[in-house]
Amino acid sequence: MIAGTKLNYIIGDIHGCYDEFCELEQLILEHAQKQGLEAHLVCVGDIFDRGPKSSKLCEHFLNGHQAGTHTLIMGNHEVEFLRILEAYRPDLFEKNALEFPFASYTLKDDYESDRYGASIYEKIDQFKEMVFISWLSQGGFETLVSYDCKPHEVDTWSFPVEHLKFLTQLPYYWQDGHVLVTHAFATKSDIELVKKAQAASKLRLQKSIILERDYEEVAKIDEERVRAAVQSCLWSRCPPDSRPDSQRIHISGHTPLEHVRVSKELGFIQLDTGCVYGKRLTAYCPLYDSFLAVKSKTFWSR
Repeated sequence: MIAGTKLNYIIGDIHGCYDEFCELEQLILEHAQKQGLEAHLVCVGDIFDRGPKSSKLCEHFLNGHQAGTHTLIMGNHEVEFLRILEAYRPDLFEKNALEFPFASYTLKDDYESDRYGASIYEKIDQFKEMVFISWLSQGGFETLVSYDCKPHEVDTWSFPVEHLKFLTQLPYYWQDGHVLVTHAFATKSDIELVKKAQAASKLRLQKSIILERDYEEVAKIDEERVRAAVQSCLWSRCPPDSRPDSQRIHISGHTPLEHVRVSKELGFIQLDTGCVYGKRLTAYCPLYDSFLAVKSKTFWSR
């Protein structure tokens, strides 16, 4: 084995399907070993919700992150989990000195800016309740149960601090020399803005040890434009009109498909093959241009 050399594998949406992920991970490790290389696993996001074992997946990726063997990209389901926690259990953020993910909207942001017509609700608590019920029905219920919480009893909600810290600091993109990964579709301008904003966010965390003018220079980005770009990276199902990156293949998940979708013309691969819907969990190895997949064991999602 070549010491220090990593072979990257990109994995589609897992959605709580921990057993299928472990089976796919074993295939990946065997594939990398045959090449005499160490495997590095990158998930496009959405390890949470719908399936039964979100908490186990979070622990697995946290351990892998610490070991340098796994990377998790922020998905819309991770953001929704954090939005619900910030709205219903802000004490978890306060007592653990956690910051809500940069450039994402809290439920309060939605209500005050009238995103999604939130102002039709007379009070913010009514809007929060609507979002909460919607989230539970889209897999949040299973996520809370995986942490031994009672979904409708907020006071029972308890999570390892390490999990929350890990989730709040997830990146919105990842890249190497071959691919660029975001959770959903993104345009070239979206990605450029998110890269700059992510750099500014890192500098903000290090502000006490850098020059003020360096931070201000990187932070000169229109906040609403950045937020719009982040929303695209989390939610967009619209293929871009041109290649998001001229040098790399853009890989995303988010939209469950019967088969992997590859567009050589537009330079993208969609990797969510609907494991939680009884289909498959798929990984892609850019260096060898090869796919690995395992079949779903059960139709988990309601």
